[in-house]
Amino acid sequence: MIQNRLAILTLGAVLCASQLSVPVRAGTSDELHPFTHMALIPAGADLNSIRFVSAKMVKVPTGMRYITNADTCAALAYRDPGGSMYCDFAMPASPVEAYQVTYSYRGQPLASDEYGNRSFQFEVFFRPEELPPALRNALAAGKLSRTQIAEDFTVKTSLEPVERTVIDNRRSSFCNAIVKDGLWKLTDPNCRDQVSYKTSAVEPDYITVQVQPVR
Repeated sequence: MIQNRLAILTLGAVLCASQLSVPVRAGTSDELHPFTHMALIPAGADLNSIRFVSAKMVKVPTGMRYITNADTCAALAYRDPGGSMYCDFAMPASPVEAYQVTYSYRGQPLASDEYGNRSFQFEVFFRPEELPPALRNALAAGKLSRTQIAEDFTVKTSLEPVERTVIDNRRSSFCNAIVKDGLWKLTDPNCRDQVSYKTSAVEPDYITVQVQPVR
């Protein structure tokens, strides 16, 4: 019973957080950092299934610019007098040339995927000068096979434990409750939950994948 209450309280907190909306100010901008050479994939992914897919020249934004859509603002203001404060939206800005290197892997299907797809992809980006000249020339000429290009990159994965604040069950006590009319009701109205927390090392939700060119 107590575990069910905790699960519901935790889910409620997550849903509330996901619904928070922070307005942005038109005319401002943020920097993006696409050249980390790293990607995050779910912790349940099959690391042995990571395979090189392609490397190609693309344009990637290095910033986000916030602008105001007058029509959207007017529509929001008409429906909700306070709604126009959320009518700014972001657009990618300051694009630069980059090499997009794509890999595939197999993992657990998404809960929202009715077809149970287990195949996924991730991308990392490199500035042109970060790749050896010989590799850039070969990619431009299309002279290398997929296997040959894959040998020009190394892939390393890491799954380091992370510290999280969790409930200390040994030092916590919870009041007994029952479900009545669809709501949790305390059997003792004067009882109060006593919750203590602790920091614990747990496995992360994501695996860090780092891709580097072979020099």
